[in-house]
Amino acid sequence: MKVIFKNLGPIKNGEFHLQDFTNLNIIVGPNNSGKTYFTYLIYTIYKMISEVFFTKNLKFLQKISDEGEVNITEKDYEEIFFMYCEKLKNSIKKELPLVFHTKEEFFKDFDIEITLDAEKEEIKKAKRKLKGYIIDEQVFAEIIKSEEKIIFSIISIEKDFILKDFSVTGLRKFGKENNLDFIRMRKIDTIQSVFNSIIKKIIFKSVNNIISFPAERSGVLLFYKQLLQERSDFLREIEINKEKNSSLNEISRYSEPVNEYIKFLNSSEEFQKLKEGSIYKDISNEIQKIIGGEVKIQEREIIYKCNNKELNIELVSSTVKSLAGFFLYLKYKAKKGDIIIIDEPELNLHPENQRRLFKLFSFLSKQGISFILSTHSPILINEVNNMLLFQDLKDNEIDTKSEEEEYRLSTNYGLKKENVNIWFLNEGKMKLIEKEEGQFNIDTFNEVVGEMYNLNNDLLFKGE
Repeated sequence: MKVIFKNLGPIKNGEFHLQDFTNLNIIVGPNNSGKTYFTYLIYTIYKMISEVFFTKNLKFLQKISDEGEVNITEKDYEEIFFMYCEKLKNSIKKELPLVFHTKEEFFKDFDIEITLDAEKEEIKKAKRKLKGYIIDEQVFAEIIKSEEKIIFSIISIEKDFILKDFSVTGLRKFGKENNLDFIRMRKIDTIQSVFNSIIKKIIFKSVNNIISFPAERSGVLLFYKQLLQERSDFLREIEINKEKNSSLNEISRYSEPVNEYIKFLNSSEEFQKLKEGSIYKDISNEIQKIIGGEVKIQEREIIYKCNNKELNIELVSSTVKSLAGFFLYLKYKAKKGDIIIIDEPELNLHPENQRRLFKLFSFLSKQGISFILSTHSPILINEVNNMLLFQDLKDNEIDTKSEEEEYRLSTNYGLKKENVNIWFLNEGKMKLIEKEEGQFNIDTFNEVVGEMYNLNNDLLFKGE
């Protein structure tokens, strides 16, 4: 998916491919250059892809419903993708003010264009065979998509199966018992769902969830219960019209990623019913090195445990507050195919822990979890460069045993250059940084660090 946009906060023009955001992705730039705007746009796009459906009947889909079989022409594919891109574009433009929790006028100059040329070719070649149930007609159906045509047919079943329980649980149980790919109300809904399913799977690839850990996470952790309660109370007052003169402007205007993080923390008591995931078991020792203990759920509260002592979360260090939610996610929710957005992962961390945390990101990315990191930390960028250089030596079969021993490098240390991207935002522009001789050179960091180094040298020599 190619995305071209204009006037997104400080960013005047931007362009990227959504498929670039796999593995490790880092967004850098000066303050007020638009890093948060950029990450929120990506967040919004992924959310909308998961929700957008065709709302208008396509002519050739109606023909399938009437005749049972139809050839798919180039014109049909053009119609499908034009409609999908337009629907997705309009949904993103409508959703963005809601994600930022601001007025629509704030984004009145924002514009976005989406093209799916590469995905269109994949979908043309895609072959699918789906089985489902049509509620209105109380029949099982099968849809087969080949490269050139779609065939719709009713499946003959010896025994009648009539869906009676329309609850979410009932639908899920009925689908599982009968090995169904879909349950739809009408025949035309069924046919449309094929294209929605195929398009989403090809665009999303193996994405399961997109989860954001905002820069406000340390403060949110202290007040997450009160924040959710105040918001619920306010909305309830509106709902039952107790406060007819109340204004929506009175409600706390935190962004949707912050709101999602509040809800995530408030669902933590449900984690007690879950087992620790296999991903977490592989990294629990590394997590303990970073925070000196572990974060757990006990009696519906988030607790920090260290040296057999348990502390309520308000008593822990800022490091633990900053990382507690992320580590709870890793412990109970992490799955291959997740996309994680972390704003300023270096918050409250000593340089040594910044390096440890990035090594953790690198390891998790190799397990199929993708990261989008917005950072001001030159330490993270230097660690990226070291890992790239180390991997290059290994790939060229150059002995690295002495470095591994001296710097205590694990067997997982190292990054392949195709698995990391760095975006640089500055002066209203954004660009994907090219790797020079296997490394990233980031001017915004190099200039400041270089100036400090030169000043230090000048002052030392001046005093001699």
